[in-house]
Amino acid sequence: MLILVAEFGDLTQIMTANLAARYDSPVSVGIGAVLALWAVAGLGIVGGKTLMKYVPLKLITKVAACLMVLLAGFSLYEAIAGDVKGGARSGPRLKRPSAACPQAPPSSRFARAGGTL
Repeated sequence: MLILVAEFGDLTQIMTANLAARYDSPVSVGIGAVLALWAVAGLGIVGGKTLMKYVPLKLITKVAACLMVLLAGFSLYEAIAGDVKGGARSGPRLKRPSAACPQAPPSSRFARAGGTL
């Protein structure tokens, strides 16, 4: 139950719902999602057991902790640097209408309001 609550709204769950809706076959999509989850978990278990045969657990824990700290530092840097550069708002700006963006036809309600396409 805890895993269900922790993973609620996860991207995988959202994609599974989208696939079920798109192909109108929720049972087959659900079976495929469960099989994929089992396959990934199995690979993780086998890979983890194999890794632990050759590398001590303390070293694995330290390397994982260092990677998490590096990723957290990178995320923090991106958040701060993104705010300085304008963040998500630094994307392409809308330009004024040009020949490539003609005026709306005079018969449209939008053109009568003074708008452009």
